[in-house]
Amino acid sequence: MKLFLSLHRAVILALLTLLPFYSYAEKDLSSENVIVMTTAKKAGEQLDFYIESSGPVSFEGAEGEWENKKWITLTVRDQTIRIKGDIHTMNCRENMLQTLDISGCQTLKEISCSSNQLAEIDLTKNKALVSFNCSYNRISSLDLSQNRLLELLVCDTNNIQGEHMTSMIKSLPIRESRKGDCYVFNIHSDQEKNICLTSDVAIAQSRGWRTKAFNGIVVEDYPGSFPESLSLEPEGCPVISYDMVTDEIVISAAISGSIVRLFSFDGHMLSSTQIDARGCARLGVDVLNHICLLQVGEQVFKVSLP
Repeated sequence: MKLFLSLHRAVILALLTLLPFYSYAEKDLSSENVIVMTTAKKAGEQLDFYIESSGPVSFEGAEGEWENKKWITLTVRDQTIRIKGDIHTMNCRENMLQTLDISGCQTLKEISCSSNQLAEIDLTKNKALVSFNCSYNRISSLDLSQNRLLELLVCDTNNIQGEHMTSMIKSLPIRESRKGDCYVFNIHSDQEKNICLTSDVAIAQSRGWRTKAFNGIVVEDYPGSFPESLSLEPEGCPVISYDMVTDEIVISAAISGSIVRLFSFDGHMLSSTQIDARGCARLGVDVLNHICLLQVGEQVFKVSLP
């Protein structure tokens, strides 16, 4: 009996010594940082990444060797790819990414996912995020309400308009001692669909943010565009705004191929262009008339130019 009790006590003590290990292992597994993405690239094609991490990084769905703080090339094996590690900086530009889930990587501070095919991205779990670049995608809205440390936002050349633009600007964290920079527009990109109004810029400024625009390789302060003053077609009409940086009328959400004409109020045609395949057009303005008529296809709008 004494031998049995001694053995029983020894087994219990052994199990107790293992409990911290199992507890730690379970905690470590649940807190594993992972980034998940899908790409339109096929098996055998290559992806390029720049990654900085405080520990080792591993890949699932792609093959290659990781080197810290260096550009690496991976070979696609599966169009769903998982990157695991305590990553704090990543650049995954130009990888034909269709989805990107960074919500499982709590250590992430800086990420650039520009020039991909993303329609949306959730940033609400990335509370350590300081810098975010998603330019040249198809994103129509961003929620930055949980990114209280954010200092730099580059979101030009997307499709953020109207209430979605206003909501994004309102969700920018308030910056007091040091202003934030928001790159919201690309003046010369024919892919640009963002519309940031002067009223949106005013909100950004009130929260301690400077709005910027790319003008070729030059970065300029962006004052925002003016909305149209009056539409004679209230329903089903294109979106019309004025870009005071380039002195152009900006038209989006119009019927592709439609002819656009600008007339003086007494009926003289001043300039014309055509709506492109994306439903967009820009019309240069060099007139003395502040009140003009804008014809887009069969619709006519009265516009007031600043």
